[in-house]
Amino acid sequence: MYRVKGEWPDGIPSGELMVVEFMAATDAAYAALWRFVFSIDLVKTVRDANRPVDDPVQHMLADSRRRVRSTRDAIWLRLVDAPRALDARTYADSRLVIDLRDEF
Repeated sequence: MYRVKGEWPDGIPSGELMVVEFMAATDAAYAALWRFVFSIDLVKTVRDANRPVDDPVQHMLADSRRRVRSTRDAIWLRLVDAPRALDARTYADSRLVIDLRDEF
């Protein structure tokens, strides 16, 4: 999933493409998706947020030094014992209803 912001300062195409979400089932599909992203016309800058630190796209670039990276924390987790975890939390003096479904 991506968004393109088109810009034409002084009549020169300088658009920005932001990769919002990126998933592929195989390595070949992963490479093909990145080739597609980099082939979109009239784009000067491609941004990719929330990519893993060991993302292989770094090694697919012709000049990997041009990629500017920033690292931020983004933790995804699955509670193993949700009732116990929720009981251990403190809440304000108001009513809170949580509908929890876990088919795993």
